Amino acid sequence: MNLFQIFDSISKVDDAALDRFDTRRAVFGHMFSTGKKITAAAAPVFLASLFNKAYAGETGVRETVNQVLAYALRLERLEYQFYKQGLESTSIALSGDDRAGLQEIRDNEASHVALLESVLPAAQQPALDNHRFNKVYTEVFNDRATFLAVAQALEDTGVRAYKGRAAELLGTDTLTVALNIHSVEARHASHIRRLRGEKAWIEEANSTIPNVPLPAPAMGTVAGNAFYQAGSPAADYPSEANTAQGGLTGLYAGNGIPASRYSEAFDEPLDKNTVLDTVSLLFL
Repeated sequence: MNLFQIFDSISKVDDAALDRFDTRRAVFGHMFSTGKKITAAAAPVFLASLFNKAYAGETGVRETVNQVLAYALRLERLEYQFYKQGLESTSIALSGDDRAGLQEIRDNEASHVALLESVLPAAQQPALDNHRFNKVYTEVFNDRATFLAVAQALEDTGVRAYKGRAAELLGTDTLTVALNIHSVEARHASHIRRLRGEKAWIEEANSTIPNVPLPAPAMGTVAGNAFYQAGSPAADYPSEANTAQGGLTGLYAGNGIPASRYSEAFDEPLDKNTVLDTVSLLFL
């Protein structure tokens, strides 16, 4: 990854680009002084933080590390409980291979919960939730297709959630923990997608997840591709159909390569409020 080439390209389409990044010299100093401490996995997140914040003009107080960890713990507990309940169900027709893979995912989620609980003070940990997954998708623990569809929605959203918050942990020992969990969540998402006969990655904002049936009093439905839409603000948290990276647009224009190939090369981050609102669709 050639940082200087990237910034040179950006400066060609935005004359003020270098001035925007100039205020972040201290951040670059941290990056290069730590050297090997910043891994290849962390580099994309590091750059995402610079690009998003240089162009977004965000204000406000950054949340503490403990708040980020509490957010992660809430999501990990949710996923663990989902797989635990699914594997305990005697109604889902899972093959031996299905069950083995899902048991490994459940155990990974349990490890993530234990790890986060070990580093987060008890007073900072979120209250335990009693999730009713079958209130929305009533057949989620009776039907393999429904169970795996909801699992995909959870995992894909989880990957976006970690990417959306990881940059807030730069300069802390917790960054490695978050990125390790993020990479495992991505493998979970890939495995679930394969079980459903899907590509192992997200392509644009397309989705084969069934529409979400909203119970009374709301009624109606929410489109299944809601899990792949933009967050808030959309400029910082674009949908999975995004084809612009680092301020560069029109990358696929005239080269005969479809836009979907560019969109599927990146997982897009998602902000906290959108993550929680989106995931809540699964267990209203």
